Formats: sequence, C-alpha cells, structure tokens
Amino acid sequence: MLISTLVSGGAEGNMTSVTTNVAHKFEIGSLSLTQVGDFLFLLGMDVDTLTSELLRFDAVRARWTDVAPVPREGTIGSTAVHVDKNILVTGGGIVRRRVDHWTPTAEMHMYGILGDNWSRKSSCPDAVFYHCACVREGLVYVAGGYVPDPESAESSAVRVSASLRVFDLERDEWTQRADLLQVCCVLLLQLRMFGCIAGRIL
Repeated sequence: MLISTLVSGGAEGNMTSVTTNVAHKFEIGSLSLTQVGDFLFLLGMDVDTLTSELLRFDAVRARWTDVAPVPREGTIGSTAVHVDKNILVTGGGIVRRRVDHWTPTAEMHMYGILGDNWSRKSSCPDAVFYHCACVREGLVYVAGGYVPDPESAESSAVRVSASLRVFDLERDEWTQRADLLQVCCVLLLQLRMFGCIAGRIL
C-alpha cells in the first residue's frame, strides 16, 4: 500500500505538503511523477493485477481521481512527462508473470488531459526502461536507461545505454543525438531523477 506525501506548487506558486492515504498497491520501482498546474499525475504498476495505471491528484482539493485506463501492459521503469496538455509515457519493462521478470519496450503512449483519452505515438528508437526523460522547448529528451544486450546469449540480458533520443510531438518523430560522454553519466542522471521522485513521494 502506498502512503504518500506529495509536494506541489499551489495556485500562487507556494509549495504545500499534503499527506494522502492511497489504497493503491504500486511497485515502487515503477513510479513516475509529473506535474501539470495544480494536478499531479502518477504513473505506476499495480503489483496485484500487473497493469499500468495513471492516477491524478488534485493538490487544491487534496483528492485522487481516476483517468482513462492506460492502454498498455504493466510496466516498470517507464517515464511520464507532459507537453502542453498531454502526458507522454515512454518505454518501460513489460511485466507479464512476476515483478522480477520484464521485457523492455519502445512503445510511447500519449494521454490527452482535456479529452481524457489515450493514443499511440511513434515508438522510441530503443526498447528502454529505467531511463530519464525531460521536456525542453516542446521536445522530449530521453537519456540512458537499460536496453537489450545483443551480445549476450541470454534473451533477458540488458546493458546500460548512453544514448540520447529526442522526440518531436508536433512531427511525431524521433531523432538520435550524440551519445552522452560516459555511461556513468547515465547512472548519475538516473540518481537525479530518483531524487526528484523521492522529493515528492516519501
């Protein structure tokens, strides 16, 4: 059961702390959080049903509301970022039988906040999970993460990637940028992202 303390900016930009008792059983490693105005959107995976869920938290009224079901299998290590009035969910490790067994995916789905609906967007160049994602000037930057290891004899083997991928929502297309300088930079980015999440969910 996830008992969370959420930190959100109010209507005037003031930071407030709200403790909420949420009876949603999420795999902790699957969480991704993004803020749109006074609303927080939490992407996670229910460990009982192995399904992906997107929850919306109203920071003003201090309550959770449901949104349209996520049209994908249960995944861990996905990212959720927002562009305009849309939330883009990228990658993740698909969990089919148990939480400790996953398959990386390149799928990207978009949730339209105003229409409360989902649509499929162009897939990421790599099947990737536990990556980092951020938005700058309308472009989605996806860095690092774990990707399938083609050099391994094990089908489930993964390696750390140094790739930097950029998604243009207006064109619905991906481009590959120069790799990060070192693989260790990816790990530092992942730790930074975890720190951002931990700052809002305690």
